[in-house]
Amino acid sequence: MKITKAFLLLVIAGLLSCSDSSTGQKVEEKSNDQNSQTSSKDGILGGSTIFHHHVFFNVKSTESIKPLIEQIKTLSEIPEIHNLEYGTFYDLDDKRAMAEFEVFMQMRFKNKEDFLTYQSHPIHLAVKENCKNLLAAPPSTYDFTPE
Repeated sequence: MKITKAFLLLVIAGLLSCSDSSTGQKVEEKSNDQNSQTSSKDGILGGSTIFHHHVFFNVKSTESIKPLIEQIKTLSEIPEIHNLEYGTFYDLDDKRAMAEFEVFMQMRFKNKEDFLTYQSHPIHLAVKENCKNLLAAPPSTYDFTPE
């Protein structure tokens, strides 16, 4: 398979648009998709993050979505989290879609230890407590390390 220069330029441009390495600051950007948002910390993008944490939320009502997302946003203050992304379900008429989960978030960590630090961080514990009344059931999670 032949890879063209144009394709490589598109990939590089996409990677560069995800970060602002000159500042080293957290970057929060609104994607073109109105259903998702990203918060990333520079210097941890790409292959150096090795632990991914995905969480699927089922809310009690549509009125619970906005306060849940507001709570999720506060997680970006936890230093161990990188590439926090969250959004609402987008229906594409795919019968395989996990439509029962109205809200999704994912984040990356440098290692398992950083994930464990996040799990017991006071901000995370407060978010869990504040979201109990918004959720129809406990969140479902999926964690992995890329191969």
